[in-house]
Amino acid sequence: MLITTTTDIEQALLIATQAIGSMDSLSQAECDELIPHIAANYSLWQSNQAAHLFLQCVHQERVIGTILVKHFWNLAELYVLPEFHGQGAGKNLLKAALEICQIQSPRGHLRVNSSPNAVGFYTQAGFDTFDLATPLPYGCVPLIYYFSPNKTTHIN
Repeated sequence: MLITTTTDIEQALLIATQAIGSMDSLSQAECDELIPHIAANYSLWQSNQAAHLFLQCVHQERVIGTILVKHFWNLAELYVLPEFHGQGAGKNLLKAALEICQIQSPRGHLRVNSSPNAVGFYTQAGFDTFDLATPLPYGCVPLIYYFSPNKTTHIN
């Protein structure tokens, strides 16, 4: 698997749509609500590409996953095609993003509002839960990964 930068928003939206559609925890109406929000995040990246991180995972010349980190601290989107779940694409995307954001993040951390089914993935990578004053929609869980000289990426 190869991790590279990307500019292909259409491909990223296609992957996101397929990944979200495969989630049992979301209704079709919720999936339909999320797509415009995801598209807006990609548009934000497009308006100022240097301020954000947008990577893709390629396997046998096919894009199978993407990650978007806004402002190098807000992990907004991470999706892998359902048929490639559990094969390391998400792990490789996250590892690459953590390495870049550790250098670029103005906040010294990376945050994500994780879907309930991805919490284990993120906590295994070293993210910690934290409380917000207002609950997140769709059952999302706020997680944070702190960068520090003593903390290294937990992803091998």
